[in-house]
Amino acid sequence: PLDGLSLLPLIDGELQERSKPIGFWQYPEPGKLVPGAEWMAELLEAQDADPEAVPDPARLHLDAGNLSREYPEDVFPGHAAWLDWPWKLHRIENEAEEVVLELYHLGEDPDEANNLLAEQRTRVESMAAELSVWQRSVLQSLNGRDYS
Repeated sequence: PLDGLSLLPLIDGELQERSKPIGFWQYPEPGKLVPGAEWMAELLEAQDADPEAVPDPARLHLDAGNLSREYPEDVFPGHAAWLDWPWKLHRIENEAEEVVLELYHLGEDPDEANNLLAEQRTRVESMAAELSVWQRSVLQSLNGRDYS
């Protein structure tokens, strides 16, 4: 499924605000640590001496797309946020698997100091449902279901 937006209207100055919500998710699983800044500096130095220099193939993680495990698609650990300007919903699952929701109006409260959860129950339910659909889609992609 197409899950992005063309940036061309933004680049051309025709788009002033995003037309659909966007999700963010800090999934509690470590990635693959690489010293990217160090490697990039070395490559740039090598390319200064020889413009045809290429990265050391041993540093390329050609297996990065190989999925080594199946992620459950019915649990959403970690901290996620759903931004539907000017509203931002946080969904925070702690280590005890308890979920805390917070809602902020970023236009009036850019520092996220005033949680409007109690005053905006209908909005919270709607945004939480949209966030869950998006998170399930992320997990399906991670599990390779979108690419087979």
